[in-house]
Amino acid sequence: MSQGRPDVAAAGRQARDVALAEYLRDVRDLPDDPEQCGLITRYLRAVGERRPYPARDAKGAPYQWCGAFWAWCWHGACTGLHEEIRHRLVQSTYRLLIFAGLVEDAGHWPYTKVRHEGIEYTTAEWLRDAPRWARKYVHGMQRSDLDSILPGDLLTVGRGRWGQGGHIVLALGADSGRILTIEGNSTGPGPYGDRREGVVMHCRKPSEVRLHLRPSRRDLLHGVEYLR
Repeated sequence: MSQGRPDVAAAGRQARDVALAEYLRDVRDLPDDPEQCGLITRYLRAVGERRPYPARDAKGAPYQWCGAFWAWCWHGACTGLHEEIRHRLVQSTYRLLIFAGLVEDAGHWPYTKVRHEGIEYTTAEWLRDAPRWARKYVHGMQRSDLDSILPGDLLTVGRGRWGQGGHIVLALGADSGRILTIEGNSTGPGPYGDRREGVVMHCRKPSEVRLHLRPSRRDLLHGVEYLR
C-alpha cells in the first residue's frame, strides 16, 4: 500500500464546498421544470441511476434523492470515493448500515475481497488499520458528540432506529449545540430565505441524529478493485 494517503478531512471539506455551491445554485424539486430536473438528474447519476428525474423507485414511489445528493457532493469534488460505494451503499438508510459495518447483505454488497497494487485483502483486512467512522445513536447524538463532526460527513436523521427510513444529510459543522447541514430532497430555506423543496440548509438538533458516517481513506484510494 505504497500509494499516498488520501486526506479524508480535506476531501470532506471539498464535498462541503460542492454542497454549498449547489445550495447557492438554488436547486428546487420541481417535477415539471426540465432545467431543475436536469440538475437533480446529475445527483442520480452519482449513485448509478440512469433514468432522468423525476424517476420512480422499484415500488413506484418518487425517487428519494437525499443520499444521491451526498454522493454527488463527494463525487463532484473529485475526492475519489469509489463508484462501488456510491452505486451500492448510499441510496438508502438501510444500505448505510452496510457501509457502517453494522449489517452484512450480499444482495447489496456482493464483494468479499479487495485487490490493490496486486495484493488481495478481505474486507476486514482492508479496513483494519483505516476503519470508517461509524457511530450509531439509538436515542440521538449528545452535545458531547458534536466535536466529532467534520465537514462533509454523512448523517441520518429521523425517529427510526439508526435512522432507517429517515433522511440522509451532509454536515457542514457544529456550532452552539446545533448541527448545520445542507440537504437534498428536503424542505426548508433556500439561499434567498424562501421555503421550498430541493437543496436546502438546516440547523439540526443533536437528538435528531441516528447515524454518523465518514469514509475511510481506503475508500478514496485509486486503483482499487472489488472482487466477488
